[in-house]
Amino acid sequence: MERKRPRFFRDGFCFQANELSGALLFRRRCAFMGTSRMTIRRNLAQQIGPIPPEIQIQADEYIYTLAPVLMPLRILPEALTYYRVHADNAFHMLNADPVKLRHKQKSLAALVKTLSLRLSQLGIGSEVRRALLDYTDASADQLRLSLDGGWSWETVATEWKIYRVTHPNATVAYRVFKSLTLLTALFAPPKTFYRTQKALAQNQLYHRLRYKCFRSPKWNTSRGMARLAKDLHVENSDCHWVLRAREAGAAGVVFNHAEQLEKLGHQVDSWFFDDVLPSPRWPTRFRDLEFAVAVSSRLRRQPQQYDVVNLHAPWGCVYGLSRKWFPSVELPPYVFTMQGSEERFARAMKLEHRKGRAANFAWKNRVWHRLYHQTMYDFSISTADFGAVANREGWILSELKYGHPPGRISYVPNGVSEEFFQPRIFADVPANRLLYVGTWLDRKGIHYLADAFTALAARSPEIQLTVAGCILAEEQVKAYFPIAIRNRISVLPFLSSRRDARALRCA
Repeated sequence: MERKRPRFFRDGFCFQANELSGALLFRRRCAFMGTSRMTIRRNLAQQIGPIPPEIQIQADEYIYTLAPVLMPLRILPEALTYYRVHADNAFHMLNADPVKLRHKQKSLAALVKTLSLRLSQLGIGSEVRRALLDYTDASADQLRLSLDGGWSWETVATEWKIYRVTHPNATVAYRVFKSLTLLTALFAPPKTFYRTQKALAQNQLYHRLRYKCFRSPKWNTSRGMARLAKDLHVENSDCHWVLRAREAGAAGVVFNHAEQLEKLGHQVDSWFFDDVLPSPRWPTRFRDLEFAVAVSSRLRRQPQQYDVVNLHAPWGCVYGLSRKWFPSVELPPYVFTMQGSEERFARAMKLEHRKGRAANFAWKNRVWHRLYHQTMYDFSISTADFGAVANREGWILSELKYGHPPGRISYVPNGVSEEFFQPRIFADVPANRLLYVGTWLDRKGIHYLADAFTALAARSPEIQLTVAGCILAEEQVKAYFPIAIRNRISVLPFLSSRRDARALRCA
């Protein structure tokens, strides 16, 4: 089953672009730099400046290209700001104004020229300079050809350079498709080619055909910080592994369990996805299983390191099976933890799909869910020695369905940290502020929430709703509500520990 999950930026936080590997990583990470997204030290800014006056647009690119060449760079994984593109932006243009485009082209050409000279003065090799500047150089050439024309072979060279940079891991089918489109560029003047390209980009039939037959490969951005780069981007994914973030749901359960066990005198190590699989290799669809395999392999390599292992379902399936098929007295007992029954989730989403309120639970998704996800849950629960379930129904089902003797599975409701409890004074005023905390997913009943709040808003003109930790952008959440009441809804897409108390005080 495909579920919508935010793609998280997980590797490539720190690098330096003074060598080829760092320059290639810079080319894929440069969207996270520039303007208000960039902070540099004063002494580094003094080494970079002054900025050449001929660069009138993208002057920040001059800074953020040289900065990681001169000093190691670090990208923060947290979303700290939102970047808005205003209507008069001279780089991201809503309307293709020829005067503005020509101004942009000259600035980009000057940027490439001055950067190439400065990088050469710093002793940076030609191969590294090309990796840093090829895309900007090709973008300037693309604008020049579309505005002034040129030779057809220049169009082919420019488009192939851009394609090579933006799609380094393209499939064979897409490379063939791209080659065929560029073949037409040899027989058309550049201006005609780009006019046709623009017309096709606005044609919906072309988009559907291209998506179906030649789906464009994505940039290799490691479960992407794309959501932090341009507003917020959510993609279909099958990944249910957990990243090390205390504010996340499953991760919060792990931290809570660890803290309580430590209070009882136990020593606890917590493993998360980024600890076990720093560089995943399997396709995203099978990332759950890859994580489970990696956990099992790591435990079997160090069998005497732990007395007990507690693995969150469904990721204990491989370790449980390995203990069953290849038993060893050295392997520690296996306890599974689970929030609720997957069977209930599947039934609820099937009913929601009939109502048209489930984005990804058609029959293909249900078949995939049963064969893949449910099977992992089955083996995770059936092969465990003990279990802790935070939901009564899941607790009972784990005993009855999988044949565990009474007492092996425990009902352990999940608590919250003490910092969530704030001293409050309840005055004699109407309770008209509501709070929803959690990801904005159809399986969490967001359609019912929207319907309920709409009904309440019609009865009470003062009622307000705060949606916190939803991960989606404010506009996407408010789109679920009627326009007339959207001004009564506040959205906090991301929460940190410092902001949790603030969010709770809002309701």
